Amino acid sequence: MPKAAEHEATIKAKTGLLIDAYFSATKLKWLLDTIPGARARAAPGELAFGTIDTWLAWNLSAGRLHVTDASNASRTLLYDIHRRCWDEDLLMQFQADLLGVPVLHPRITETTALGAAYLAGLAVGLWKSAEDVAAHWQLERRFEPTMPTDQREQRLDDWRKAVRHTAAWARD
Repeated sequence: MPKAAEHEATIKAKTGLLIDAYFSATKLKWLLDTIPGARARAAPGELAFGTIDTWLAWNLSAGRLHVTDASNASRTLLYDIHRRCWDEDLLMQFQADLLGVPVLHPRITETTALGAAYLAGLAVGLWKSAEDVAAHWQLERRFEPTMPTDQREQRLDDWRKAVRHTAAWARD
């Protein structure tokens, strides 16, 4: 079975969904690629992603709650319906496939406290430079793009078409 077909089978097995522009993961990718500075702001955690119920809870709680429920999360292409949790591997592979570049997943993903610890270590001389700190970074997994170019382009074209139609509908 070709790698792209394996990923589609994995996504369907975990989420119950086919890869389609209808679901949130494709929209998230488009937003990160289209809105200037969005990807740069998302990397340090300045942006949040969620479903409509997430947006409602966020606004009704004055920004204190960023939540969703399983029924809404399951429509994102990123939620494992069997384990009832977000699936990091699906997100990483999805990014690699749609971007057409490898995505590196670090062994340690909690970077806020780690970054503060590294800065403190630099301040007291535990490490001599940013390069010394960077040497501690470890790769957990590398996600390689496996989706054929023509399939990736077709999916992106379908997504752009859906956005155009939605924008036209919103103006009416």
